[in-house]
Parts: sequence; C-alpha cells; structure tokens
Amino acid sequence: MPDLKEVPQQGTKRYLPAPPGPPGYLLFKLPSLQKTPIEYLGALHREYGDLVRLPIMPGLKLYSAIHPDHVEHILSTHPNRYGKPDFFLKPMGLVQGQGLFTSEGDLWQKHRRLMQPAFQQKKLVYIHTVMLQCVQSLIQEWEEKPEGAVIDIAAEMTRLTLQIVSLALFSVDISQDI
Repeated sequence: MPDLKEVPQQGTKRYLPAPPGPPGYLLFKLPSLQKTPIEYLGALHREYGDLVRLPIMPGLKLYSAIHPDHVEHILSTHPNRYGKPDFFLKPMGLVQGQGLFTSEGDLWQKHRRLMQPAFQQKKLVYIHTVMLQCVQSLIQEWEEKPEGAVIDIAAEMTRLTLQIVSLALFSVDISQDI
C-alpha cells in the first residue's frame, strides 16, 4: 500500500500519494550524505524525480523539491502550509538568530519582503555578471600557474565566494585581505 499523506483541500480532506523516495532511513546513510551531499541528493533526484520523500528515521520524513514550480508553490504561493522542523529551527536559531532561514509565519514574511528587492531581475543580472567575471578571473589565474602547481581548492573557493559577495553587495573586493 502506498504511503499516503493527508492534505486539507478547501474544507475537505483529500489523500494524495506521497512522492517517491529511497527505501530505508537517511539516518543510516549519513556518511554518504555528509561526504558528497550535492552528488547524493542529485542522484536521488535523478532516480526519483523533482520531488523526493526522504525518510530520516521512524516517524520523521523530509521532502526535497527542485522543480521551480514546486519551490514557488512551497516558498511563495502557500508558505503557510509548509513548516520548518523544530530540529532545524532551534539549533539554527541559536547560531543565526531569527532571520529568513530560521523564522516562520509573520516574521518570515517580514524578512522575505525585506530581501525581495535583492532578487529582482535587474539585480540578478548584475550578480550574474559579477559572478561570471570573478570565476573567469580565477580560471585565468589558475591557467597562469606553472604545470603541476598545487591549488588549495577550499581556500580558493572561500576567496572566490568572498570576492563575489563583497563585490555584489558593496562593490569592493576584500578577498585579497584574508
């Protein structure tokens, strides 16, 4: 029998089949997830589709959505239907405070409205241009290194990220200062 989830629909209850997902519990697959999270989740989406059910442990399931329509539905159209789990909110709230990623309801809506201008088309085009220029510059630096030179990827990615963020937000490159 398929796993069913109860979904309220305009005063009535409707049962929809849960999206597909891997068998077993993700809790037992943490080493793979921690070692290569992007590859692991990418493989799950290639196998199971745009919306994947992730059973974490008995009684706890998460869902991963990558299709833009699903993301819009969850984050913009019906955010009140989808909550962040306490095991995420409490620890992240201690680390980050009450912000866009760690709040819900009216506070989340307020933070989202404050951030929205940064994601307008004109701003995204600018950020894309900054990112492209920074990446092209880094590639050129690497190509000018002697054959066999060792590159510390972690340090380089940190520097690249700092360069992109500082240029995109403040129009100043502070990446050389670290």
